[in-house]
Amino acid sequence: VDFGAPFRCLSVPRALAAFGLVLQEAKVLFISSRAELLTQVMEALRSLIFPLEWQSVYVPRLPRALSGCLECPGGFMIGMHLTQARHG
Repeated sequence: VDFGAPFRCLSVPRALAAFGLVLQEAKVLFISSRAELLTQVMEALRSLIFPLEWQSVYVPRLPRALSGCLECPGGFMIGMHLTQARHG
């Protein structure tokens, strides 16, 4: 797991905010023009909460056809490619 990924892809305040949201099991949507970064950043944040474990919905790359999942109750970590987010 590349623990530096969130800090290379996000500003430090945003990376820390994302980490805080993950700790709260909030709804966290990651959007990137580079699909491989979605998984790297999300896996790093999920691993950084150790010894806790992420128990909510976790989808590193959500297809646009399933964008209705964004309305689900409870927390989630979902990643979407930028082009899908624009057209969703």
